[in-house]
Amino acid sequence: MEVQVISISSAEALNLLKASLVTCSALSSAFRSLLVKEDRSNPISKRLKIET
Repeated sequence: MEVQVISISSAEALNLLKASLVTCSALSSAFRSLLVKEDRSNPISKRLKIET
């Protein structure tokens, strides 16, 4: 488990709270960049597996 600390303003926190009341993905969307560890040296086109 990895712990990350973020800082957001009161206005941002309120907007996030409002969004979380209307969608179940508000938190996931807001913090996606912290959750996904991308390999920047490997473009997405090379990571996708295309099945035919």
